[in-house]
Amino acid sequence: MPYRYNGEDPKTGIDCSAFVCWVMGAAGVPLPRTSREQLRATVPVREYHPGYLLSFSESGREVDHVAIYIGRGYMLHASGKWGRVVVEPVIRYAPILVAIGALRTLLAQK
Repeated sequence: MPYRYNGEDPKTGIDCSAFVCWVMGAAGVPLPRTSREQLRATVPVREYHPGYLLSFSESGREVDHVAIYIGRGYMLHASGKWGRVVVEPVIRYAPILVAIGALRTLLAQK
């Protein structure tokens, strides 16, 4: 799946937050569109669990990237660096990780 900044179409290009929306929407979990809004849709947690959102700040000022934790130290995300959706180790992005979040909608279902 190609990456495109502000893209929302999996065929022509999708950015990180649209990708997270698309994946979670396919699982029946609606989410807001931007990475900052998605962060607000989570509850901060300290441990990684598959399906939790990882919020990053590449700029150092505000959240500007989001990924889905998939387990065993890996995340799934639409990467501007690689130009496509990729699986990468979370540790590679640890210096810019600002939050691990459990989706409020999923916690409410438990």
